[in-house]
Amino acid sequence: MSLLLGCALCLSTLCSVRAGTLTYNNVKGLVPDCADPYVLCHDGKYYLYGTGGADGIKVYVSENMVEWSPAMGATGGYALHKDHVFGTQWFWAPEVYYIDGRFCMFYSANERISMAESDSPLGPFRQDKEFCYHDAGEIDTHLFIDDDGRKYLYYVRFTNGNEIWVAELNDDMRSVKEETLTHCLGANDAAAQPWEQVQARVTEGPFVLKHNGTYYLTYSANHYESKQYAVGYATSDSPMGPWRRYANNPVLIGNDQLTGTGHHSFLTTPSGCNLIVYHAHNTPNSVQPRKTCMDTYEFVPSETPGEPDVLEVNGPTTTDQEFCPGQSGGETSLPASETAPARVWTAADGLTVATADGRDCQLLVTAADGTVVCRQHVAGTQSLTLPQSVYVVEINDGVQTVYCGKALVP
Repeated sequence: MSLLLGCALCLSTLCSVRAGTLTYNNVKGLVPDCADPYVLCHDGKYYLYGTGGADGIKVYVSENMVEWSPAMGATGGYALHKDHVFGTQWFWAPEVYYIDGRFCMFYSANERISMAESDSPLGPFRQDKEFCYHDAGEIDTHLFIDDDGRKYLYYVRFTNGNEIWVAELNDDMRSVKEETLTHCLGANDAAAQPWEQVQARVTEGPFVLKHNGTYYLTYSANHYESKQYAVGYATSDSPMGPWRRYANNPVLIGNDQLTGTGHHSFLTTPSGCNLIVYHAHNTPNSVQPRKTCMDTYEFVPSETPGEPDVLEVNGPTTTDQEFCPGQSGGETSLPASETAPARVWTAADGLTVATADGRDCQLLVTAADGTVVCRQHVAGTQSLTLPQSVYVVEINDGVQTVYCGKALVP
């Protein structure tokens, strides 16, 4: 793939996609061993967080949602590490938000829920003082910020099975307004649907969308090891409920090639592509390690007058899919004057660099720890043999004022 130094990878404020066709296949998966996936779009890149690391939460990086880096967190691939925060085990279901100049990660550990902060999406996420919201069994946090700025924290409590609750978040984001704590959904509800009760009484992985004034609480049901683990939704006129389940749930359920599809998140790219990111079992015959998958979603008018639009998921797909067809942006031209370096990852066969118009430039390659790997002049196209790792690559005019080339990473 082609990475433009200083511009498309470093300074863009949109999560744009390069020109050309990108394809993905959910049977292969986007990233292995990354369940309960959540994607943050920030400054031209996508950051994928999920369940999968024994010592915390790892993060993966992409500029196009299809091609993903190895784990790139600040602490050995981990964005959040147990040495810096509350929790010693069972680091699950992270979500990261950029709020007031800080990155805030809501996560579960030790079957408690907590939040940590960082000045970088790569971490390290830390806490000044270790804390959890309640000393009680709780997992799967989801933050929803309404149009009026009010923040709502949805999460799972171990009450009558695994059930989804909501409370309004205080301004410090380290506590909730206890008097607002409200039950949302559970598999033992009188209104629970048969698809939710195949294996165990588990309702989890909440995520809220707001569309045309209606709140859509999406959730997963059944034990995550079940092939029938699936996604449904309920609607309400208020973020606090009450919630009414969609009659034709589930809206995402596995097939003979992809099973255990659930615990999802949603995002919309700046080009307007609506995506659902979710996990699936490793194969139809083995659960672990679970893999990250994605498909598109849309809202369509209900056939019933007066009913809210229907949330439809176009998946799970199991064949090669063109990523957001017709919505890819063009490749950004080289900047005239930039100073920020680019961080890239290489495949085992190394790295190719190319200078604009064949001009003579200075190449500087450093390892993630700051060690200089290569410093030389380069003109035109040149290939380097490097071990597979993460590198910072700079191609400039020699005084670090003008970037004049690009890195081509296999």
